[in-house]
Amino acid sequence: MRQMVNGQVVDVPTGSDGALNSDTLRKAAGIPDDRPLVLQMPDGNNHLVNPGERLKINPGQYFMDAPLHTRGFVV
Repeated sequence: MRQMVNGQVVDVPTGSDGALNSDTLRKAAGIPDDRPLVLQMPDGNNHLVNPGERLKINPGQYFMDAPLHTRGFVV
């Protein structure tokens, strides 16, 4: 399945049920394990994706990684 991640289209393998694994998505998009992965929902809400989480997503949904931060400064 082709998926938009951080403004780039990546090809992510899906299971027989059409779900994808968040770890596989991270690897395909080159996102390090220490950065949060966020699924942006069509209604404007954001969903924090856990490591190893299986997701059923619709075409056109968008993922992004977020910088780690501590209150007051960015790491």
